[in-house]
Amino acid sequence: MYIPYKICASLFHIYGNIKIYLNEGDSRAEPFKSNIGGPQGDVSSALLFSLFLSDIVDFMPKLGPMLNGVIVSLILYADDKVLIAKTADDLQKMLDCLKCYCDSNELEVNVLKTKVMVFHRGRRPEESFVYNGKQLEIVSSFCYLGFTLTVQLSFTQHVEALVSKARARIGLLYAKLPIQDIPLRLVIRLFETYIAPSFHYGLPLWISRCSQASLQALDAVWTKFLKRYLGLPPYANNAIVLYISESRPLSESLKAIASQRLGGLVFPACFSGMKLSFITTAQQTIYDPIPAIPTTFWMSRYIHSIPYTKFYRHKIMYEIFDIGHKHIYMNTNFHAWPEENCKCSKCNEQRSRLDAKRFSCIIMHDNAFFHLFALKIANKFICKFRFF
Repeated sequence: MYIPYKICASLFHIYGNIKIYLNEGDSRAEPFKSNIGGPQGDVSSALLFSLFLSDIVDFMPKLGPMLNGVIVSLILYADDKVLIAKTADDLQKMLDCLKCYCDSNELEVNVLKTKVMVFHRGRRPEESFVYNGKQLEIVSSFCYLGFTLTVQLSFTQHVEALVSKARARIGLLYAKLPIQDIPLRLVIRLFETYIAPSFHYGLPLWISRCSQASLQALDAVWTKFLKRYLGLPPYANNAIVLYISESRPLSESLKAIASQRLGGLVFPACFSGMKLSFITTAQQTIYDPIPAIPTTFWMSRYIHSIPYTKFYRHKIMYEIFDIGHKHIYMNTNFHAWPEENCKCSKCNEQRSRLDAKRFSCIIMHDNAFFHLFALKIANKFICKFRFF
């Protein structure tokens, strides 16, 4: 490998004069120099380390699985390395060869961070692996380059981790930005810019290999984001939320673009003509939330546009979602559809979800109760009730 002298001289000068400081709060320690490794976070460190390990591919034995005539036994990315073997004996041989290579190049492997995964079906075979006389830990899941892998090749844990990060980002956005005071179209654009890209990483690989429960949690990230903007409780009907916001579940949107998220992958020429097994061409379907919307919703007020003023938006949403339903009727348990025991708490007469006489009924039985209910609806502001 040929590297120009001027580049080598520049690198020697840079690394020979680097001073390292340790900060703790407002205090800074005395500078010192290090002659081991490269500076943490420096853009050239990963490249130099990759050049230093360029001969490890020829040193390691070819014992991995074969793909289209190519044996894949080693994956390298910066200072992270993955050894792949078909049997436990082959993996132990590769570990022994890695130990010899590191000794000859004065490298050390962090045994505490080195893990072994045995991909299997059913019960895991009893195996043990040793590196430099120390036994390696066998794990059932591992996060490699931000991607959570499991021994069953199920990416449910990966989706759960993505959902957790997305919720944290949403909380940060609501804390730092005046989201409640901007139009809905900008709120949706904000989600697409700062939240949705976190789900695009490795999307074609995990979208078809995760549980239905994890996809439902994925959809809840989007619907709860909208509900928080609209001023709705978490139990509000998801189909109505998607209908009035003219959107669709997040999982449906991700499935539609999964096959298009492969632009950053580069494959060797020997893999030409092969089809990736995890790529599925999603059929373009139009999501229709109407079948999941209760019929009584169509009896409520029709809104042409959602106000971007927080007070009026929350007030309208409170009305069309019938949030105060539990304060009027006896059945306080959550129910998306009218039930037989959904009766007036005063006259015991059965009412529909949006009965026109529900307010007059409360006034007739208990005027004080009506005023209390009015305060709850308007959040202690002057409110205007609609009588059918």
